Amino acid sequence: MQAGVAPLRGIRVLALTAGVAGPSASRCLAQCGAEVIKFESLNGGLDSFRFYSTGDDIEASGRFLENNLNVKSAQLNLKNETARRLFVELVAKSDVVIENFRPDVMTRLGLGLDVLREAKPDLIYMKMPGMGSTGPKSWYGTWGQTLNAVAGMTYLWNHPGKPRPVGFQGAYPDYVAAALAPTAVMAALLRRRKSGEGAYLELAQAEMVAYLLGVSYATSLVNGRDPEPIGNDWPGAAPHNCYPCEGDDRWCVIAVETDEQWQRLCEAIGRPELAADAGFATLAARRGRLDEIDELLAAWTSRRDAHEVMRLLQAAAVPCGAVQKAEDLYADPQLRTRELVRMTRHAAFGEIPVATLPIHFAELQLHEPEAMRELGADNAHVFCDLLGYTREQLAEWQETDVVK
Repeated sequence: MQAGVAPLRGIRVLALTAGVAGPSASRCLAQCGAEVIKFESLNGGLDSFRFYSTGDDIEASGRFLENNLNVKSAQLNLKNETARRLFVELVAKSDVVIENFRPDVMTRLGLGLDVLREAKPDLIYMKMPGMGSTGPKSWYGTWGQTLNAVAGMTYLWNHPGKPRPVGFQGAYPDYVAAALAPTAVMAALLRRRKSGEGAYLELAQAEMVAYLLGVSYATSLVNGRDPEPIGNDWPGAAPHNCYPCEGDDRWCVIAVETDEQWQRLCEAIGRPELAADAGFATLAARRGRLDEIDELLAAWTSRRDAHEVMRLLQAAAVPCGAVQKAEDLYADPQLRTRELVRMTRHAAFGEIPVATLPIHFAELQLHEPEAMRELGADNAHVFCDLLGYTREQLAEWQETDVVK
């Protein structure tokens, strides 16, 4: 491939997506050069993340913005027969369809795999249901937080001894799916180049999280007991915790896995006598005195800036990291040097920073992040330029219930 060219140039993707998993996967394909067209409808078919804003403007949601960069916007009311016909016509001119509806939605719309394959025999179809297309729970509607619970993450991601699970506050399964789906699509595109065959791909988001936690739960088969929440602790390290630092709600994490790291930590915090104390010399000994260690470390870290602590201990070859907030990430010199943070212009927000894809090619080129234009901004491109219909015909569909 020519140097400087995006790796998926010439590939067209039709996206029927909402939330994080499907949109973020589509965004990845778009920044890799594919033409990704997202379809929504004012007739009950808007991406729910458009409403994650402080007002009623469906174009002013930051969450929607970040998950739909570089994606084109078109409208189709797929409950309308003409709209479904137009979608099939577009499938014939495309390479990939990606959707994260419940398993039976496309079939009920009359747009099942058999219909789409008839229009495009070598189509690559990526389906991303929460629980999968088969099994007794396949009909469940899911969100990332509920999938955290179903997959066991909510239980484990907690401090020990708490009366109820707290769990991770984000939609972790969505982001795992968003990372794996483009990989599977690209593999299918490579396979099609060699074999001429399309592919039907399915990623159940609950399965992906359960897969990541598999080792934790497999342990129960060996030791005969279920894994339990351990908070910030780790059996193979001491200390291994999060410590208060100077300032409001500022923290750092310190992890000591070896006796040598412990000795260097003691020197770095000005307590060399602890390194010579047999009561702290081994991992087993330190594991028995974690409360005492945590107290003395907290006394030292609480008088210092979190990033100062990180620099001091990293310089001493002791694993340590500052707990960063959004502002820290925005200004982080490492992320800035790696050019993860880029600027883009959005109609509602003006110039804003966004995170681009964390992929670096030696010769190929990703597309710079661009905010999606307003809903339906690419209708003319899709229905007139790609399908060849007249502007008058498009206007008629927009007046009726088709392109709505």
